[in-house]
Amino acid sequence: MTPSEDLQNSWFNALHERRKNALGVFKDPEYINVFNGVIDKYCDSAHFIYELLQNADDAKATEVEMVLTKNQFIFTHNGKERFTVSDPENAEEDRMNNRLGHINAITAIGFSSKNNVPTNDIDDIKIGKFGVGFKAVFQYTTTPAIYDKPFCFKIEDYIVPTKLNDTTLQREGKTVFVIPFDRKDIDAQQAYEDIEQKISSLDYPQLFLRNMQTISWNTPTQRGKIVKQLLEKYDTYRNITTALYELNSTRGSQNKILLLSRNVTVADTDNKHIISIGYFLNEKGRIDTECRPNINCFFPTHENIDTCYIIHAPFALVDNRQQIKRNNNVNDSLFKSIGELAADSLVVLKELSIKNKRPLLDDNIFALMHHNLESFEEKKNYYWEQPEKKSFVDYYMKIVDNEPIFFSKQKNI
Repeated sequence: MTPSEDLQNSWFNALHERRKNALGVFKDPEYINVFNGVIDKYCDSAHFIYELLQNADDAKATEVEMVLTKNQFIFTHNGKERFTVSDPENAEEDRMNNRLGHINAITAIGFSSKNNVPTNDIDDIKIGKFGVGFKAVFQYTTTPAIYDKPFCFKIEDYIVPTKLNDTTLQREGKTVFVIPFDRKDIDAQQAYEDIEQKISSLDYPQLFLRNMQTISWNTPTQRGKIVKQLLEKYDTYRNITTALYELNSTRGSQNKILLLSRNVTVADTDNKHIISIGYFLNEKGRIDTECRPNINCFFPTHENIDTCYIIHAPFALVDNRQQIKRNNNVNDSLFKSIGELAADSLVVLKELSIKNKRPLLDDNIFALMHHNLESFEEKKNYYWEQPEKKSFVDYYMKIVDNEPIFFSKQKNI
């Protein structure tokens, strides 16, 4: 049951006072660098755009609009979930039971309710983390504002939510984030250039998002739209769902991507997650074996294992969200599942080649199997010990030994 408006307002006011009291601690010289540590951990500029996209997708948004001017950035989405607030006195209990309000989470530090309760429902898995992730906006602003219903508020001093009297930017059925470039130590022009550069370099940002279809942007120098279009969906085979998508990038290039996905249970958790690999198709409909896309965890990381296919999994990342944690049980489990998916994909490609008379699998098979996991090999304690080799070879060989995936003029062999 939705709490009454009066009760929600009471909780908001209580949260405002609670955060103001906490701020007194963080302003102590001994703790002041806590905020700087949270903001500075993102090594790339304007990383907060990814955080906003993630959380828009969590809110089941299908459309995002970004407007950049010389003095502010406005991010609007049509998500179905509105901003909520919960009783700050019950924060720990609400967090553990996924009842923590959005405003409670976005004004906290590392205190998110997402995925604390095990679930087997893929649609219930949240990928963003309101809280620390959102703090990346403070690279460029001191007072981000959020216009939603029933609350329009700004965040002051990193953690203090304060209601706004001016609600002119509130839009029916939309959530609006306004990022004014008001930091004294960051020139507004620098903020503008950083964000424009980030927007112009977005490549297929919604490829691995569940709900988002369209991202449009408007800046003083350019405007455009990135659309994720489903062209064809194929029969499920070996528990693999296969679909052909067409996407364009902010630079205007268009690509067709054959995306193969599978639900897997991640080690050390009871949760199921979607993992995927995607093959880029060239103008002739053949797989591009020359590309070397970086690994994705919903968005690109700085990691690459030299495959011609793009990889996505919910990897455990280091704080800056650019590197994958090493010697981590969750990630080891996910790489195993990716290896199995990549190997099984050869059978799917063969079936599609026959059924659709499309040459997806031919003499390119060895290029499709190429990979290099050396950077993820476990280092030993002593220099004379060899690292534990990690490879997808065993998964590929199992397929090669047991499945007729090679073609000859007479038949499959």
